[in-house]
Amino acid sequence: MGSDKPDRSNYRVRVMHLHDTDPDEDYLVGLPPDELMGIAWRLSQEAYAMHGVHVANNRLQRDVVNIVRGKR
Repeated sequence: MGSDKPDRSNYRVRVMHLHDTDPDEDYLVGLPPDELMGIAWRLSQEAYAMHGVHVANNRLQRDVVNIVRGKR
């Protein structure tokens, strides 16, 4: 039987306590926006997967709406 779970053997893990200071605090601040979006996307996929929703192909918005209202 194969596993559908991603390989997490290379993930960096660190245990921190509530009042510890983060030595890598500037890590996320220094990342470019595209990398931050990639991180957010992976976290979103995992969160949806926990609820049984498969969102791998739903990365991009497929419709755009522009509403123009008349003056009142």
